[in-house]
Amino acid sequence: MPLTPATRLGLYEIIARFEREATTVAGNLSFSNAVRLIPRLAVPVLLIASLSASPARGQWRLNGEGLCTAGSYQFQPQMVADGAGGAIVTWLDLRGDSGLDESWQIYAQRVDVAGVLQWDSAGVDCGGSNAGFPSIISDGAGGAIVLWLDGYAPVRAQHLDATGALQWGPTGVAVTGPAAAPGYAAIASDGAGGAIVTWQDSRGGGGIGDIYAQRINALGVPQWATDGVVLCTFAGDQINPTIVKDGAGGAIVAWQDYRSNSNYDIYAQRVSATGAPQWTQDGVALCTSAGNQTDPMIISDGSGGAIAAWQDHRSGVSDVFARRINAAGAPQWTAGGVALCTAPGGRVNPTIVADGVGGAIVSWADSRTAPWDIYAQRLSSAGTLQWSAAGAAVSGGSDRHVGGLSRRRLCPPVW
Repeated sequence: MPLTPATRLGLYEIIARFEREATTVAGNLSFSNAVRLIPRLAVPVLLIASLSASPARGQWRLNGEGLCTAGSYQFQPQMVADGAGGAIVTWLDLRGDSGLDESWQIYAQRVDVAGVLQWDSAGVDCGGSNAGFPSIISDGAGGAIVLWLDGYAPVRAQHLDATGALQWGPTGVAVTGPAAAPGYAAIASDGAGGAIVTWQDSRGGGGIGDIYAQRINALGVPQWATDGVVLCTFAGDQINPTIVKDGAGGAIVAWQDYRSNSNYDIYAQRVSATGAPQWTQDGVALCTSAGNQTDPMIISDGSGGAIAAWQDHRSGVSDVFARRINAAGAPQWTAGGVALCTAPGGRVNPTIVADGVGGAIVSWADSRTAPWDIYAQRLSSAGTLQWSAAGAAVSGGSDRHVGGLSRRRLCPPVW
């Protein structure tokens, strides 16, 4: 039985949410030197496969379709559905690497439902230089908006239409203003052809992160304050923001927060279409349990609120928890979140998608049997587990694959 458009979109989004790796992975190394460690962990050819209803069969060539086979390395791929059964993929590309920072570029490619490349066979250069950590969203019209960091300089974005033509000039547009000191950034659609971007920002000094946001319209013009609007500047470190549109032109952002000065917790804030925070100043607590809560991921609940999932160390090992927050900023479900799996072993790198009826499906890398397997769990809109309390095995045996390394994933959770 062929996939429905909704199911195909869900599968694409699960694959698409493999993440940008941590900007802190290399400690005191410069941005360019830190990024240069990563190609050794990546493969030089970017491959994806179109999934069918049968878990044993793909619809494209065995071992996938090559999206880019240019020289040197292509890695950190990010993918979004194109709305017509295909996908648009962006990646970090070293084909022009001459040992200079400006050699690090952002490329993109569109592939149709049959696995046929739609744009230039070498991919489209989005205009990034000294670039890293790309991410991508659909523009709602068959194209995409790509976001990246230009070293420690501004966060930049580029709009590619359905034909692969650059819409925001040859180098994209600056999202952040001159006062910003951005780190990790994330992007969501504003529902009107533009985007809302959030990022961790250390402009306050001391290497301590805060959370800011900016909206850019369909023409690539920033809409809010020049240096972004404040979502959280509470004392302590706020990092790793994740974002989803709220369905009303605004967005909901979640992040990991060290305001307790003892461990990271999970907080969230909603920002309106005009850039006004909607909930408690500096965010609403989703989880303040013992131990570190890190790496949040967030999706819409379909009712103006959101569901977040995160890694959780309250038990002394890494587990995965989730919690819903409604449109008014009131946390739902069990205080501290719902445990998605009670099996022994650790769980890392949660990835979440909406299930279409107010709940969510969360996948993760699981170490209950060495080395790693992929498991998943479904939550209802009321926060009730829908599958086995141990989670549902997605892959195992010779298919084992860890969903990532370090705080942000270096590998996609596919196998």
